[in-house]
Formats: sequence, C-alpha cells, structure tokens
Amino acid sequence: MSNKESNIEKTNFDGFIQAVGSEIEQAQVRLIVAANAQMLFHHWKIGNYILYHQQLHGWGSKIIKQLAKAIRLHYPEKKGYSERNLTYMCQFAKAYPLRALQSFIETDASLSVPTIQSVTNEVLKLNDKQFTQELTAQIQSIDCQSLAITQEVPAQFEDVGKTVSAIYRMGIREIEEVFLTSPIAKINWTSQMTILDSSLPLGLSYWYMKQSVEMGWSSNVLKMQIDSDLYSRQISNNKVNNFTTTLPAPQSDLANYLLKDRTSLIWQEPKEKADERDIEEQLVKHVTRYLLEMGNGFAFVARQKHFQVGNSDFFADLILYSIPLHAYIVVELKATPFKPEYAGQLNFYINVVDDKLRGENDNKTIGLLLCKGKDEVVAQYALTGYDQPIGISDYQLSKAIPEKLKSALPSVEEVEEELASFLDKDNNNSKIVASMKDVITTLIPRYGELNRIYKDWFDNKGFSFEKQKFITKFYLDYNDVTVLETAILELVFHLPQEQYTLILNSLKKEVCENISYYKKGCMPDEQTVYNICFRVSEIYKEAIEEQQYKTTKLHAPLNEAYHRYDSIGYREHTAEDEKRAEMEYERCKDEYEEKKNKLTELYDLQKQTREKALQYAKSRFNEIYRLGCHLKETLAKYVFDETNEPEEPAEQEPNAPNIQEEVLGTKQTEYFNMELLSLIHVTCVGEQFENISEHDFYTCMNLLPSDTKPQIRPREKIRTCYLIFLMSEKLPKQDRENWKRNILKILDIEESYYKSKYKEPVSDFPSDSNRKFAKEMDGIFR
Repeated sequence: MSNKESNIEKTNFDGFIQAVGSEIEQAQVRLIVAANAQMLFHHWKIGNYILYHQQLHGWGSKIIKQLAKAIRLHYPEKKGYSERNLTYMCQFAKAYPLRALQSFIETDASLSVPTIQSVTNEVLKLNDKQFTQELTAQIQSIDCQSLAITQEVPAQFEDVGKTVSAIYRMGIREIEEVFLTSPIAKINWTSQMTILDSSLPLGLSYWYMKQSVEMGWSSNVLKMQIDSDLYSRQISNNKVNNFTTTLPAPQSDLANYLLKDRTSLIWQEPKEKADERDIEEQLVKHVTRYLLEMGNGFAFVARQKHFQVGNSDFFADLILYSIPLHAYIVVELKATPFKPEYAGQLNFYINVVDDKLRGENDNKTIGLLLCKGKDEVVAQYALTGYDQPIGISDYQLSKAIPEKLKSALPSVEEVEEELASFLDKDNNNSKIVASMKDVITTLIPRYGELNRIYKDWFDNKGFSFEKQKFITKFYLDYNDVTVLETAILELVFHLPQEQYTLILNSLKKEVCENISYYKKGCMPDEQTVYNICFRVSEIYKEAIEEQQYKTTKLHAPLNEAYHRYDSIGYREHTAEDEKRAEMEYERCKDEYEEKKNKLTELYDLQKQTREKALQYAKSRFNEIYRLGCHLKETLAKYVFDETNEPEEPAEQEPNAPNIQEEVLGTKQTEYFNMELLSLIHVTCVGEQFENISEHDFYTCMNLLPSDTKPQIRPREKIRTCYLIFLMSEKLPKQDRENWKRNILKILDIEESYYKSKYKEPVSDFPSDSNRKFAKEMDGIFR
C-alpha cells in the first residue's frame, strides 16, 4: 500500500464530507430562493405590462379574463395564469411601483438594529407615502414614441421588458437589481397574495414581509399573524420584562422589540393535501386505540373536539384523560415535519382545555405533539408544572419526561416506535394501491380478449386449444384478489369517466366467476373507504377557496366601517353623520355575514357529501348478492366490521354452461356479476342511462382491446352507429347532442361518418342471442 493511500485511510473525512454536504444543501436552497425571486419579478413585470396597455388602449377589466383564456388556449401546459392570478399580478405591480421598492431598501438600511421607536417611525413614514397612483401617472406621461410604438397592431405590443423599462425610465437590468434587492423578492407568491388581500398600508406590508422572511412563516401563519394584529402587539409599550436592567443597550432594545406582550395564536386548519389529511386521520384512529390499550389509565374523551372561542370554531384532534395523573391530555397529529406554528397551536388547545374542561381537582393539561417526518415520526410532550422550567409562554416541548410521570405516560421512544411501524404498514398499503391501478391497466387488454373468447363461445363457435390455453394462463397470472378488490373499490369513487369506461368494457363474466378461485387476500379496511369518500367531497374545494377569497376581501371594509362608526363619538358630528356611519357599518356587516354564511354552507355540503358517499358505499356493497362468497365475506369482515356467515352462492341451473368447470375443473358462480357492473356503471354515467344500459353493454361487446381507448371492429362500425342513435333517442333532448359527441370521441368515430351511417338498416341487428342477452341484462338492471 502506498504512503498516500495510507494517509487517506488515516484521515478523518467526517468534517470534509460534512462541509461538502452542507454546500450541496445550501446550493439547493439558493436555487429555490433565486427561482422564487425570478418568478415574483416575472409576475411584477406582467402586472405592469397589463396595466400599461389597459391605460394606453382604454381597456376595461375584461381584458384580464380574455388574456387568461388565450393563455390557456395557446399554452395549455402553463399553470398560474388564471384570471384570478393575473388580477393579483396587476394588484402586485400597482401596490409596489419602483419607488416603493427603493423605499423598502432605504428602510432596511435604517433598521439594521431595530427598536420599538425606530420600527414605529419607519413604518409610519412608509404609510404616509402614496405610491398607488404613481404607476398610473408614469404610464400617462410616457411618450409612446420612446418605445418605438406605432399605431400598427403588430408593433403595439413590444417586449414586456422594454415596456417596463420605458414606464420607469430605467434599464431593465437596473430595475431587476432593485426588485431582487428589496424584501418583496424574499417571500413566496401565496404570501404576497395574502398581504394584498389584507389591504394593508405600505409600511405594514413591508413589516409583515420582513417578519415572514426572518421567522420563516408559511402563508397560513402570515394570515393568522395579520388577522391577530401582531404588529400592534409587538410594538406595544406595556410589556413586562427586566431587559432594560439586565441587558446592555442596544441588546435590551432589540430584546424588548422582539418580545410579544401576549400570546395570541388563533389556529385555522391549513389547506393540507388530501393525502396528508388522510394520514392524520389514520394516525388519530391508531393513536386512540394504541393509548387506550396500553393499560396506563387513559380514558377517551373526544375526537375532533369542538371548542368555540369568541366567534371562531376550533377542533382538537384527540382529547384523552389520564386517571392516575388527574389531567387531560391533548394530542395533536401532523402529517408533515415539525413546524414552529404547531407548537403554538398545541399551546392554544392546552389553554382552551384548561379553561373549558379542567376542573378544580384536575392538574394542568398535558400536550402530546406527533409530527411525521420524511423517514421518521417525531413525538414531543408539552408539559407545564411538572418539575420543568416554565418559560414565558407557560409551556415547552421536551422529549424528557419527569420522573413522577414515567409510570403514567408512555415514553416518547415507545410512541415513535409504535407509529413508525404503523406508518411503514400504511406506506406499503399506499404503494400496493398505486400498483393495483397499474395492474388493472395491464389487465384491460387481456380482459378484452377474454370477452371476445366468451362471446365466441356464446355464439356456439366453440373453444380451440389456444383459447383454452389463454384462459388458463390468464387466471394463473392474475390470482391475487387484493388487486381486483381494491382496484374496484377505488374505481367506484375516484377515477374519471374514461377510466370507468375502460373498466366497464373489461369487467365481464370473469370478475364474478373467478372471485373465489383467487387466493384469499387482505381487503382495504374501513379507513380506506373513509379516505376515498374524503376525496369525493373535494369537489367543493375550489368553491370553498373562491368563497374564502370573497369573504376575506370584505373583512377590511367591515373593519374600516366599524372603526368609523365607533370613533364618530370622539369628534364633532351631526345626527345625520352618525346615522350614515351606522348604516354603512350595518351594510358591510350584512354583506360580510352573507358571504361567511355561504362559506359555512359550502363546508356543510362538503361534509354531507362525504357522509353520503360513505353511506352509498356501504349500502351498494351490501346489495351485491350475486358475488362469490369470498368477496362478500371479505367486505363484511374488513370494511363493515361484520362477522355474519357468508351466504350460499346461488344454485346453477342444471343445463347452464360453465366455462370454468370445463376448462379449469372448478365450480363457479353462474352468470355475469351485473350488480357490481351496475354500481360502476351508474357511478360513471349517471342515473339518466338506466333505461339504455342493455344497449350500452351490447356496444361494449363490439369493442376491441386497446392500451389507450376502446376501438371498434371495422365490421361492427355501422351497427355501433345505429346503437348510438338508439341510445340517444332515449335521452332528454337537451342531453342528446352532448352525449353523442362524447361517445363518438371515446369510440373514435368521425361525426361525419356517423351522420352518414347511423340510419342505415343492419340485417343482422340484433340477433336472437343478442336479444336474449339484452333482455336478461335489462331485467337485472330494472
């Protein structure tokens, strides 16, 4: 071995590797920050450009709607250019013209060491500056010739950067440097929209931007801090502390400025992704069972416990009671890594429980915070008054449990280990469900081929050796019942209509006939059904977000009207002035209450939809009486917590043909699983098609398997056109044309071909066997 190699082996590379790893992580952060800043600059330029042309051409606000539509048409893959977002871009540019950004930079320089007095003075200075009309004035003063713009249409809309440069009479690079240096480029777009919605003066907008950057607030936390008027609390002069006597200046001033005079963290449920909410629900369910089964004297109190504080509603995830400790325990679960606001939220609930539930003989409430990290579960206790140092906030997070509590509380390590194993199982289940969708997709073409073989057999064309071999191999390849059952459960609620159509064309006789032939697998439990039903209720998500936006916009006018009405007694006024102020306040209040009530109605509808979907699932699955024993038994056992004995399968008619008995030598259910297909079919195309289901299924029998969409055999194309015509005649007139266009698109039939062929007589339609098939299906569906 060489000396160099020996030296390398002896060298401790830990510090070396750590330095490189740190640089990699910092580079990733810098890239994200730089990308965010460029996106904000892009939005600011677009806003200036739109405002300029609105002013130049006298366009109204409708131009934004037309622009959003045109962008969707020409750039369908580009996101973030909706009418609402473009409106925000215009507000963004108007609220922060270039001089406002330059003022922000000057304020930054003067607040290198902030004190209450200096912050107050700088914020008031910015509030007094009027920049909102500056952009309009600058646009009006532009000499259009400086842009080399003529009245010819193609030349009127030059480069966005050139237009912005002409508005501010500065090179675009210098403008970009000012923008990126100012605090406006440091927070994300959602937070910018939150500040714009709050209609804050310029100084307060600047202050909340700076706080958001320094504290790492999310947009939800930013909104909460604005609503709770953090600025007024933070600059309050009535704070109780000993900083001035224990710290030298300027540290004492800085510490006093950073101290809040009261804790006011009003929690609102963040808009987490649906799968994060699902994980939280599963954790709540699992933690409840786990803690109650530990035998340490835990008693269940409530899940999603409702508290009304002021005019706001709050819901705690889980509340237990420890009998040995004589204390309530608040459990908060988060499906994301730990964030500071989670601690504040938990502290809020601890205080609420102490105020609302805690009795004279109860000890102080204990909090348990569980956060799901990327690869682990983090559990922390929030303890007050149990031999732990108590800070100003009256709580702290700690993994250490005081000696007197160790016998009554599970250790953090025990909780983490239990939940880690649970989440590993949950992650595996999620992967299985995802793979099931892929497997079903691969099953579809082979199901189509199997349908063709069965149809040939129904038409007395017999079985060849190759056909029998195909069927046997098919059942050997797909003998996992979990794939089939979970995919069906998911499809009933979640997938779009195109997916339903594919399944409708695929799940035929083999679904029912071979359920009990598959090996026994694990059916999704009741929680999976709840999660799927939750996704069904997400149809109200956009409407709720829009209504939240409308309601929030009315909050500022309502506050202004209230302050005008409340303060009118402190100045000279007439009775007419007071009446007018009161009427304005009542008008704003009524308008706000109307929007707020509408938002509440949408939340109620979302909840009702979810409950109806759950009831729909349970009732419809209970109606499936023609399934093989195995699926019904599995549904009862794993989904509905029932342990009823499985029903005996229906007896076969003596002469009924049975393909499975001939080919595989096993006895199966007699005929198509039409109840299951009916469930999928009704969910897919709606109740208006109940009268034509037999034709719809007959059309499916004429389709060829395909990886992407169903294809019609050439010799069946004319007959299919005739079927489409027959089906459309049974629909209400207002629905016919739209339905025909959709079905022609799915089947890839040109409309001109359909119009030329749909009334041509077809000699072999329908044959006796087809009549019998359609009649039996019609009877089942009715």
